[in-house]
Order: sequence, then C-alpha cells, then structure tokens
Amino acid sequence: MNPTDADPHLPDARRTIARILTGLTQGGLIWWLVQAEGEKRWPAIDQPLYSAFILMALAVPPVLLGALGILKPRPLLIWAGSVTILCLGVGWLDGYRALSQSAEPPSPPVMLGIGIGLFVAQSLLVGAAVDQRRLARYQTYFDVAWKYGVQIVLAAGFTGVFWLVLLLGAALFGVIGLKGFGELLGQTWFSIPATTTAFAAAVQLTDVRTGLIRGVRTVAMTLLGWLTPLLAGLGLAFLLALPFTGLAPLWATRSATAILLGSAAALILLANAAYQDGGRDRPVPAILGWAIRLAGLLLAPLAGLATYALLLRIGQHGLTVDRIVAAACALIALCYAVGYGVAAVSPGPAMRRIEPVNIGVAFLSVAVILALLSPVADPVRLSVGDQMARLKSGKVQAAAFDYGWLRFEAGRYGKQALNDLVRQGGEAGRLAAQAAAAQSREALQPGKPEKTLGRLPVYPVGQSLPQGFGDAVWNDLPWGCQQQNQACALYVIDLDGDRQMEVVAASQNGEAKAFSRSSTGFWSVVGDYDLKPCSAADLRDHLRQGRFKTTPGRWKDLEFGGARFPMMARKPDCPAS
Repeated sequence: MNPTDADPHLPDARRTIARILTGLTQGGLIWWLVQAEGEKRWPAIDQPLYSAFILMALAVPPVLLGALGILKPRPLLIWAGSVTILCLGVGWLDGYRALSQSAEPPSPPVMLGIGIGLFVAQSLLVGAAVDQRRLARYQTYFDVAWKYGVQIVLAAGFTGVFWLVLLLGAALFGVIGLKGFGELLGQTWFSIPATTTAFAAAVQLTDVRTGLIRGVRTVAMTLLGWLTPLLAGLGLAFLLALPFTGLAPLWATRSATAILLGSAAALILLANAAYQDGGRDRPVPAILGWAIRLAGLLLAPLAGLATYALLLRIGQHGLTVDRIVAAACALIALCYAVGYGVAAVSPGPAMRRIEPVNIGVAFLSVAVILALLSPVADPVRLSVGDQMARLKSGKVQAAAFDYGWLRFEAGRYGKQALNDLVRQGGEAGRLAAQAAAAQSREALQPGKPEKTLGRLPVYPVGQSLPQGFGDAVWNDLPWGCQQQNQACALYVIDLDGDRQMEVVAASQNGEAKAFSRSSTGFWSVVGDYDLKPCSAADLRDHLRQGRFKTTPGRWKDLEFGGARFPMMARKPDCPAS
C-alpha cells in the first residue's frame, strides 16, 4: 500500500463523514472554551485545566484527521488516547507553571513543541503501520512525512481562501444593504467551527486526490533541491572567510548560535529535498549529489561553532529558557552533523547512509521534545535553578541579578525563588522583596523610567498640577521627558488668559509641549514650543522663577471657510547674546 493512498477498508464516504465530524467537534470544543473564558466560568476559572483543554482541542483533532483511513480503528483509538493524555498533561503543567491570574492558552513554545513532536511521531507511527513492521522502509517514512507536510500547507491555504470567499460574499450583500451575512461571520459560534470544518474538508480533499499531493511535493522538492548547491557554496565561502575575519564579528551579532543553527537546519532541509528517496525513482543528478556531500561536510563546523558559542554564553550568563532550547537544537544538529559527515565520506550512491541517520534523529527529536515539555527538563525550572545557583555562589552580585525575570517571566518557579530569597534576607532578600511587590517590570529595570508624572518637578515651586492632569498623558510628553537621564519639568501656566491653568512640559533638549483641558475634562496637546534656538539664555530658569509673560503673536492667524489657521513661526525672537 502506498502511504499516500487511503486505506481501502475505509470507504471514501465514511472517511469524509468522519473528518467533517472531527472538524465540527473541534470547532465546537474551541468555541465552548472561548465562551467560558469570556464569561469567566468553568473551566476558564481553573488556569491549568483551561490550558490543558485548549492544547487538547488544538492538537488531538489534527492527529485524527491525518491518521483516519490509514491506521485501523484499534491502533487509531490507542494513538488518539495517548495524544489526548499527553496534551492534557503538558497543557496542565504549562498552566500550573505560568501562575496566571486569568485564563490563558498554553505558551507559544509549548504549542510549537507539541506541534513538531506530534508531526514527527505520527510520521514514524504511520510509516510503521503502513509497512506493518516496527521500523518502516526509508521510502515509506519519506512519503508519509512529506505527504503530511504538503497537506498542512494546502489545507491552511484552502482555509484562508475559504474565508476570503466568505468575506467577499458578505461585502456583496453589504453593498445592497443586507448586513445579516456579514454579522453572521463575526459570530464566534459560526466562525470557529466553520474554520475547523474547512480545514478538515481540505485534508479530505487532498487525501482522495493523491496525484495532487505527489505533484505538489515533486515540484516543491525539485525547486528546493536545486537551492542546495547555492547554500552549500555560501556555507563553504563563509567557513573559508572565518580565518581572515576571526570570530569576533560573529560573536558581536549576539545571535551567533541562532544564525549558525538556522543555517545548519536549512542545509539539512535542502539536502533532503535534493536527496528525496535516494534515486530509487529517478537518479540524483551529479551536481546535486556533490552538493549533498558538501552540505554533509559543512554541518560539522556549523554545528560545532554554534555549540561553542552557546557554551560561551552559558558560561558567562548561565542558563536561560532560550539557551536550554538552543542546547536541545544543538544536540540534534550535532547528531545530524556526525551522521551526515560519515555519509559524505562513505562510498556509494548519493549519501545512502543518511537514511538511518534521519530515522534515528527523528526518534531522538521526539524524545528531546518530550523531555523539554515534561518536568524532567523543563526549561523554566532548569534556568531558575541555575540562575539561583549563580547568585548564591557569587558569580552574580545581588545588585546585578535580574529579579524582574523571576517575578514576571519565570512563573511559579520564579515566585518560589523570590520567596526563598526574601526568607534568607540580606541585599538579595531586600531586592527580591521589591521585585515581589512590583506591579510592572519597568520599575525594576535600571535606565528605564517608571511611567509616572510623580518623578517630574512642578513649577512654580509649591504649585500643584491641575485637576485631571495625570499619567494618561505620559505618551504625549516630549521624548526627553520620558527618559530617565534627561532633565524635564512641568510648568503650570495660564496660556490663554481664561484663568484656567494649562501645563507646559519642557525637556532638557528644548522641546516643549503645551497641554490644555477640553470642555469634557480630557487633557491633550494643543501646541508646541521650540526652545532650542534660544539656548544662549537659560529659559528654564525664567520659567521656574515666573519671569515670563504671555503676549499676542507677531503674526496673525488666517481664517477662511469657517476654519482658523495659525502661523507656525520658523524663527523665534531670541535675546542678543
């Protein structure tokens, strides 16, 4: 049986009905969870449980869509049950760790990890089921994985076009005054199930049109494959240039690990696109064969440099969530590098030995992802433990430690670490207590001012700000006023002679803005003053001491068509210096 063909024991009609019902069920479940979050009722009032249900609703139905018609009923139920338990456990753990006060979906890294892990695991499982053996032939794995990849892309594109058609229909009805269809599209009880059902229908359509899958796959892999010589050549040029440039420019990017690992991943993808099934259907062109070998040889230095850069950063600054994930990616890249390097120097047609490497690393990838998603290698737990150890050992001074990360990003593990520091006392305990009580990260970050007017002086001395002039105007202040290291002051002045006070905010660089209260009580910017051309006189001292007066403008306003247009003077009348 070709793995891109559906199981003949499950008729097309039954597969269609099963997939449509799966899409509808998924949409209904997601809608129910969204409604529960909006109405603040169960299960949204239990963050870990809500996170678990969301992850299950997002991940389990696509697994069923892909396995229907290939796996027999009993293996399908066992696999679906296992994925359900896994998603509920991972989602609950993520919600428990987040310590959120409101119902939130699982974090993006968790959803991405589950998505990649299930894609690889299902490809391995279905491939084995097709060949009816524990380890399938490489060609079967290849066909199954690329079938799923193409299906996901086509189904997502179909769903997007589906919504474009619906929106176009709503626009057509709207121009003749019929708004009902457009309003229907805005209802979540319709839009969510419609989206999931459209995706399920697209999976079914691509599943019964196996020629479409093969055709798209062949075109995509042919195009990608011919990029292999280009990327391999660029990679070789990069490595040859390193002895002349040194590693300092690479380290200066502060993202060397990500760049190198991304390059290695691209080489692996393109090399496999060029290799395909190893020439079993058609011979691999000679130029592609040499490009694949070159790519295999380049992986070792790229992965090695990425690992070295990562180890340097960990030695300098310790473990973080990103570095732990990068370490997992580096481990997988090193395994590919070793296997592909051996295959590149081995005799035989077009690196045939990469086949067991691909299969072995696929199993390893699933194991690594499961470890990262479980308490065993939870990146947040490991990074909190490592950073606390660095603080206690003196590698990081108490004043330089990032307590804000513990408070706002490390969830439950961070809160527990802060509580431990507070109990231990000392400088670290005092700063930890401040972080635990902080309501925003900005207040804890040196060099970043707290967004409050309370830190700005008000003149004349003893004058208070007018009623209603509060922190809501912060983003409208001159840029210099929003910076911690620049002098800025607020001057309470009656600018228009109506005995109602306005406020002028003037920064050190000479930029000033005037604020006035509208009849509805809201404060907004009504004009600007440019004090920079007159920097010879200390104009701010004049403002502070009240040595100023308001005078009529030299240039008159223009008024026509019921509108008034004031002239914005280009050059002020400055005193002689």
